[in-house]
Amino acid sequence: MITDARSSPQWVISGPTSSPTLSTEIRRLQDEWFETLIADHVYTREQVDAQTSAKVERECSWVPSPEQLSWPNEFKATVGDQVVGGLALYKNLRDGYWFIENVIRDQSDAYKGVGRDLVRAALTALWSRGVTHVRVHSLVPEQKSGRYWRRLLGREPDFDAYLKADDFEFKAVGWIIEPGWLPDPSTG
Repeated sequence: MITDARSSPQWVISGPTSSPTLSTEIRRLQDEWFETLIADHVYTREQVDAQTSAKVERECSWVPSPEQLSWPNEFKATVGDQVVGGLALYKNLRDGYWFIENVIRDQSDAYKGVGRDLVRAALTALWSRGVTHVRVHSLVPEQKSGRYWRRLLGREPDFDAYLKADDFEFKAVGWIIEPGWLPDPSTG
């Protein structure tokens, strides 16, 4: 377990923890975020359901079939007993790279910077294991997510990607993170 000493005194970052599915705490934050995206007219309820339902078949350009994908390795940010942010690392066993997914935080302004601290802790763990290929992705309709990654990484995306779910196709973009790179502690 890693506790990142550079975290704000407000929250503690822990991880990685491996399990067959994402934790209920991270799923709760994701559900809240999807409700915000629906309220902001980024997605319809049907589009969110297509992205999240276990009953819908999906094809995602960066996610292989389940037997070729590692279990999620979660990192969480907590304040006391409350989970205020999280992310998951997955290894694409087919293509041999790791990717960061589900970077999420409580949307209160008090938790700005949690995502950066989570990404920093996750990358620190990967680099310490000798990992040399890490990717992140953002669905194009989620402009806030795209701006976040552009600001954090300081550049435009490296490649196009996609997610097909039910009758919907969502364009995405992705970045390759260079080995050893860590977010600047001053970026949010």
